[in-house]
Amino acid sequence: MSGVEAGGGGGRLDVTAEDVQADPGSVVTAAFRAVDRREEGVASADLVLTADPGLTFEEDGVGFSRNGGRPGSFPGERSSGNSVLTCANARLDVYDSGDRIELDVTVRVGSAPSSGDPKVRLAIESPPNCRPETYGAASVTIHVKHLIPHIDRIDPQDVQEGGPVTFEGKNLGLVRWAIFADENGRTVITTAEGNNVGYLAKSKRPPGLAKGHGTVWLSTADTQSEIGTGNTSNGVGIVFEDP
Repeated sequence: MSGVEAGGGGGRLDVTAEDVQADPGSVVTAAFRAVDRREEGVASADLVLTADPGLTFEEDGVGFSRNGGRPGSFPGERSSGNSVLTCANARLDVYDSGDRIELDVTVRVGSAPSSGDPKVRLAIESPPNCRPETYGAASVTIHVKHLIPHIDRIDPQDVQEGGPVTFEGKNLGLVRWAIFADENGRTVITTAEGNNVGYLAKSKRPPGLAKGHGTVWLSTADTQSEIGTGNTSNGVGIVFEDP
């Protein structure tokens, strides 16, 4: 399989997971496969799943299918921020060489995930009444599409210092920065806020710009230092008025 991540060696179970493609704001399934390669067997275990920032678990449980059989689910408990999901004493019942169990969990991708591709991590741990041991572990990488914003129009086109500016366009839900530049070449970066619907954003004209024509852009970069062509919209004309 392409895009497969394997867990560390040495455990009783070989655990693999396959990458997932996702849009911001979507719900996806992170799936794992645990296979008994050593005939040591695992009856019960604690399933501990951890989601990177920008991801949250949708349900209080983990789905499973043992050796391709009837699907079921292990009940679990989520942390207060829905970033950790624990299924205590899950009956894996994997005993013989080649026995396998598929595990899956639903994850919501945030509207503005952090930089890079976040992961969902699974650790299959021994229950509290047994010697501490990790039976197997792996992670699913969520490849989140990075949507470049596009501005169609702004309102108003003439704006005074400190005045609000509304942007309409595409992929604006994730914008964080507005970049204003005047005709003299001075550039000022200020915060912007995207709307969840994705086609609206708002900002305010910052101080320090000369009266006259200028240009404004929007960016989805996490920080000002990361603003670049891969996360910045087209530029549109704007007029800077005196107060």
